[in-house]
Order: sequence, then C-alpha cells, then structure tokens
Amino acid sequence: MQEVSLKRIDKLSKKELRQAIEDCFEEAPERDPVDRLAILQEAQFYTQELDRRHDSWISIRDFLLEIAVLGLISWEIHMGYQQQTHQDQAFEKEKVIWEHMDTSTKATADTMTALKTTTEIMSDSLQKQVALFYDVQINVIYNEGPKKLTLINTGRSNVTLWSQRVGEKTVPLVDYPKSDLIPPAGTYEIPLEEFVKILNATLPKDQMHNYEFTFLIKNEKQERFTMDGDLIAVWRGDTVSFNIPSTRLVPGWNRN
Repeated sequence: MQEVSLKRIDKLSKKELRQAIEDCFEEAPERDPVDRLAILQEAQFYTQELDRRHDSWISIRDFLLEIAVLGLISWEIHMGYQQQTHQDQAFEKEKVIWEHMDTSTKATADTMTALKTTTEIMSDSLQKQVALFYDVQINVIYNEGPKKLTLINTGRSNVTLWSQRVGEKTVPLVDYPKSDLIPPAGTYEIPLEEFVKILNATLPKDQMHNYEFTFLIKNEKQERFTMDGDLIAVWRGDTVSFNIPSTRLVPGWNRN
C-alpha cells in the first residue's frame, strides 16, 4: 500500500489513477481486515480524484459551449444592426438586404434551437450530477480482530444512522436517541464481541447459523433508506466468525 497525499494524487495521470485503483483491489483480499479497510479507503480517494477531474472537464466544456452560443447570438445581433442601416438604399440593394435578413433570421432561429438544446443538455447533466452526489453507498464488513461490524461510507453524501438491528430477525430494532453521522470515506463500528462469546458457547462446532442485520439511514436530503443483509455465523478455528455474502439497499424505512 502506497502513501496517499494530495500532492501525490494531483501528479498522477488518469491512467495511473486507474492502475492505482486496480492495485488496491488486487491487494486488499490478501491483507488482514484492518489493512484491507485502509486499502479500500485509498482506492476511494483515487476514485474521487477521477470523478473530480471528469466533473471539471464537463464544467469547462459546458462553459465553452455557452461562450460559443453567446458569440453567435452577438454576431446575429450585429448583423441585424448592419442590415437596418441599409434599408434606405436602392431597391436592388434593399432586396439583397432582405434576402440576407431572411438568411440571418433562419440562422438566428437555428442558433436559438441550438441554445435550447444546449441548455437542456446542461440541465440534464446537472440533475444527474446532483442525483449522483446524494446516492447512498455503504459497504458492510466484519473485522475479525476487534470483532466489530464496520460500515464504510463509499459515497459522496453524508449519511446518518438512526436505528439498527444485528442478530435474529425477531429482535426489535434499536432506535438511537441521536443519529450518528458517517461522512464520505468515514466508518461506523458496531461491537460484536459479546455476541461472539455467546455463539462460541452455544453454536455447535462445524455448524453455521444465519443471522441478519438491518440499518435505517438517511442521506443529506433527508431521504430514508433501509440497508439489510445476511450475517452468517461460521466456525474459524476455535472461534466463531461472520460472512456477509450480500447487502441490500431500498428506499424507505422497513421496520419488519
């Protein structure tokens, strides 16, 4: 795992950033859970830098398009003033001017159509960027060493945790007196040490048992989401550990 710094990330090309992300994902499975978390966070920093550069390019492109459209409109306005000054000339010249004005009017209409299309594209792009910013992306992993369930915010929006349940589905949800904030690239840990002790004493050797976890969360727009998944207890050596085969994220709060 390489040392991450803003100065180093700024010097990396897009190709080098993509390679660094691939290296992190290739290296993460071979590391212990603590180092794996750090490597995944490093990959997240590289990914955010790629997104930032892409967003910067889109902003520059749209700005240049706006300048070009404004330049065309200014040119058409200038041509209109020139044509107006020649209306007192001879009939043949006036006829030519009117012909030019017809052409100019069509060009202006085409320009306005192009401006409308560009504005719609910019609006759609902005809406998509805003929607992506508020997307909720949470990874859930089990850290073997400290025996904790770790939530990793891999999205761009702050996430608040309001309620949680770990264990049998019949166990009621635990509501927090005050929500806990998980910032982008931040983590939140739920201790499972006592749970593991109970399972070490009650779960027969070489057997497994399926439990569940449920989290009620909100993004910065205060939109509600429910994240749940399977938590499979298995024996690893002389202690019980957990596998998390998949997670699910759906809109709204499901308290069942």
